[in-house]
Amino acid sequence: MLPKRDMLSEKIVESLKKAEIEIPPGHEIEFIKEEKFGDYASNILFLLSKKLKKNPQEIGKEILEKIKTDSDYEKVEIGGNGFLNFTFSFSFLRRELRKILLEDYLHFDIGKKRKVNLEFISANPTGPLSVVQARAGAYGNALANLLRFVNYD
Repeated sequence: MLPKRDMLSEKIVESLKKAEIEIPPGHEIEFIKEEKFGDYASNILFLLSKKLKKNPQEIGKEILEKIKTDSDYEKVEIGGNGFLNFTFSFSFLRRELRKILLEDYLHFDIGKKRKVNLEFISANPTGPLSVVQARAGAYGNALANLLRFVNYD
């Protein structure tokens, strides 16, 4: 199973192919760090402008016409420097999240039901709990939950 990030990239490639757009060598899809620009960016306009000897903006407008009906995107925009920016729709992301949860995508079997003895709080029975001991309790409880999640007993 592909990591979800790769599956989202594949969705973009699939949309471009469905719109009968030839994917040139060197095509990359990157996660965008700044949310205002979208979720992912493709360098396809830059690559096609070199190949077709046309302005990236013109090519971008042609591509937008072909994929604007795809409801999986909230918006697709022409960015600077030959990038095409994709923002996934909420309904698409919700559908993908549902798949993750239903397919048990996050199931890990690292522990293979092996037993673990985890001692994480050492309280002095003759005195009050200190901040350090309380923090160790919270940390230990979180660690126990994590170990249980990856299938330790």
